[in-house]
Amino acid sequence: MPKPVLSIAIYPGYAEAPGRRVVCCGGQDGRLVLSRRGALEAKHATLHLGEGPISCVRWRGPLVAWATAKSVKLVDVDTHQKVGFIPCSSAQTGGGHLCWLSDTALLIGWDQEVLLVELRQMGDGVAVHFAEVLRKMPVPGELVRQLAQLDSALTPCPTALMAALARWPRRAKPTAALMANLQRALRPGEKSLEGCLSWEPQGDEPEEQAAEVLASLHETRGDVETAARLLARAKSPRVFPLLKKHLPAGHFSGAAAALPQLVALDTAEAIRLAAEFPSTFPPADVLAALVPLGECWELRYLRILSETAPDVANLGRLVELMAALQPHRLASLLDKLLQEQAVGAQEALEVSWAAGALDASAVAVAALGHTREAFDLLLQQGLSKALELEGKAQGDAFELKEHLLTLAAQDAHICGRLLNENDLPIKAVEIFRSIPPGLAVPGISVLALKALQRAESVRTPGLTSLCEHEDMDETSPKHV
Repeated sequence: MPKPVLSIAIYPGYAEAPGRRVVCCGGQDGRLVLSRRGALEAKHATLHLGEGPISCVRWRGPLVAWATAKSVKLVDVDTHQKVGFIPCSSAQTGGGHLCWLSDTALLIGWDQEVLLVELRQMGDGVAVHFAEVLRKMPVPGELVRQLAQLDSALTPCPTALMAALARWPRRAKPTAALMANLQRALRPGEKSLEGCLSWEPQGDEPEEQAAEVLASLHETRGDVETAARLLARAKSPRVFPLLKKHLPAGHFSGAAAALPQLVALDTAEAIRLAAEFPSTFPPADVLAALVPLGECWELRYLRILSETAPDVANLGRLVELMAALQPHRLASLLDKLLQEQAVGAQEALEVSWAAGALDASAVAVAALGHTREAFDLLLQQGLSKALELEGKAQGDAFELKEHLLTLAAQDAHICGRLLNENDLPIKAVEIFRSIPPGLAVPGISVLALKALQRAESVRTPGLTSLCEHEDMDETSPKHV
């Protein structure tokens, strides 16, 4: 050939078939030449000419594939049939890279794109092939060249390789160390067995992108524990969905040992995962891992755990943390826990009283059976809160009403606020009767008028609408 040869492919059965000692080469002059060894001299046949330099030639069975900067073509050298033409989708800095995955699967790598091409027959018993692009993946095409340089005896498994390429980030370069691990991962028929050594990068911690690729292969092969360990070492957030997906199947015997790494990687995701699977991540170990981060994270974890697995949650510690950090939410928490008898009322009262949470203290006092004392505590925060307790107290409702009337007779401000409430548990007339002579209730005349109007609207529901109708403009139509 007058110009340098860039790629050579030898007939796969060159050593076994003396009569088929054929090589195919492509070069700088853009010619693809098929050379056969003859008895006296070699015979050369040009299969392709033009379209620029041929950068790569690969031979599998009867099919030869070659790549230029513009396209990839395939031909059947037995029948001289043109099998396929795959054009390049964008301008390339150089030619493409080719790698046969099997007799019917070809991998094409451009600068920033990898294509999976499948070779099919037209029909049963018809030796006519055609090529079809199945998938396109935005990953570096250099990976295909690296795959083609692997030991040809270790034919990659297309399914596992596609699972890796689908998750291969653009920034992950196919380094020699990574390709060596891929080669070991893609050995045909090899499965990860219980107790056998798994393949992992040696030396420094793996980069996040490379670890995600290797982890996807581990997951495809069924070795999810090694996949999780790789992702955790590389500090990849993909470890959390992987654990959540496979933890119910019990694949991770040593997941609790990785808890400090998970907490350091993403504390919020770690506590949600630990709360969802308390049998795998013991709550005591989780709380110990959260101690360096402060009590806020302990509270957050215990709140989630009290919803997902209340039987194993340390509810006493939850009440203490809530009283110290979020006392305004303590009352609702105690109300729920005391109804479920998850905590003791006396213990809850001591904690809430020490935190100065009057509404939470009132909940605990009411749980101890002292409804009137709880009512007085809530009255210090407002009449509306005290009336809420009166509505919940079934057996002590009458006693609380009498106590409320006594307070109204003694305190003019309480009396005024009672008369100003719309939904009163006591009739307004009873409040007016309880007012002693000389008690100066602010705005008593206005409050009396409002109480009278409410009483009239209850007694005659159509009164209000009738009054509004009578106030309409005289020119408006009236209906009797």
